[in-house]
Amino acid sequence: GGAPSSCAAITAVASLVRSPDVVDAAASAATALADGIDALTQMPGVRELTGRGCFRSVVLCDAEGHPIDAARVAATVETIRRAGSWVYPGPSAIQVIPPVVSTVEDVERLVGNIASGLAAAGFDASGSCPTSGEPRDHVAV
Repeated sequence: GGAPSSCAAITAVASLVRSPDVVDAAASAATALADGIDALTQMPGVRELTGRGCFRSVVLCDAEGHPIDAARVAATVETIRRAGSWVYPGPSAIQVIPPVVSTVEDVERLVGNIASGLAAAGFDASGSCPTSGEPRDHVAV
């Protein structure tokens, strides 16, 4: 609730998040993430990228170009987590949301782990899927 120690912690975090250093670092991380996951579109099974900044999704499809189902999304998320990075399930996609305090090096490691995890999940040789033709930076709905 409203205990003094809780309020002090919230105030300290809020002031830290508003600091120029954190904002600049988050912008650098977002740029590194955009550059890094853009390279994933060359992998078979990656249909498109959606989102902006540090809130991105990698939309996946099977060899026939159909969206993957929830079970395959969950298995892919688990494989990427075993590769060393935390991602989240989305509709036919993995959602990539690095912590606001991520450095460029953290994001580069994240993207590498995603690529390794996708390959281990069978997206390295499953055939490519057609792209939807939508812009790569549109906001997912």
